[in-house]
Parts: sequence; C-alpha cells; structure tokens
Amino acid sequence: MKTMKKLLPVAIALSAIATPAVAEFSANIAATSNYVWRGVSQSGNDAAVQGGVDWESDTGIYAGTWVSTLGGGLPSSETDFYAGWATDLGDSGVSIDLGYIYYAYLDAEDEIDFGEVYANISISVFSAGLAYTTNTGDDNEDGAFDTGDIYVWVCADFDLGEDL
Repeated sequence: MKTMKKLLPVAIALSAIATPAVAEFSANIAATSNYVWRGVSQSGNDAAVQGGVDWESDTGIYAGTWVSTLGGGLPSSETDFYAGWATDLGDSGVSIDLGYIYYAYLDAEDEIDFGEVYANISISVFSAGLAYTTNTGDDNEDGAFDTGDIYVWVCADFDLGEDL
C-alpha cells in the first residue's frame, strides 16, 4: 500500500502534463479457462474473470488498472495499476513502451504486492522486453518475486496464411 501512495502523485502529475492533449478511455472484460502469467497458472487451473479500464493520451502517456480473480489457495483477486509512455518512431516500424506496473493483492493476509519497471521494443514482426522488479512486499519470503529480479522475453508475430 505504501507504493500505491507513492504512485498517486506520479499519476496525477502525468495526467496534468497530458491534460491539454486529446485522450481516450477504453475498457475490457474477459472470461478465461485458466489465468496463466509467465507460464504459471494464477487461478489454480480454474476459470478466471478479468477486466480493466485504460486511459491513453495522444502524446503516448497511458495509465490503467486491471483486475482478475485468482484461485488455488491464492488471494481472491489481483489488481494491477500501471502507467507509462509508448510511441512509434516515425515510419521505421519501430515502437517503444516504457512504464511501471504494480501488482496488488488487496485481500492477501501477507504483504505480497510487488512492482516492476518495464521496457519493450518492437521492430517489424519482432518484439522484445525486459521487466525489473523494483519492490516486493515484506512477507515475500518464498522468493517468488525479489527486488532485482529480471524477466526477459522475445517473440515474433506473423501470419501463417490461410492454407495452414
């Protein structure tokens, strides 16, 4: 919760900077048979209901929140708060996304919340990203997420064609 108090002034400052710009809100909702994050089921291999609200400025600044039900002995829900900046670099086909996300488990008995700073880049059909864990809860003794953890991903996204 301490991190949430620190994030609020940042979110207000970002929205004040972007106020003169055109901005839009969007929302999403989903039901999934299993909430899998980084290869691990977060819903105990059960179904999950998820949804979020996003705000995005035409300057590339964005903020939002996302919620999912959990299972498998975990707290009943995960609430993510995020903010960042994303842009396309002209007609080069290169885009970047820099931001921060805070993973909150509001009904957890232990302080297991954590946050990450992330950077993603896309070039044509290729994408890569890096997330660095910046803070963890005091009760994160099992080592699931420690401050200083690094997560790296790489992918290619292309159509295989109708014949496949």
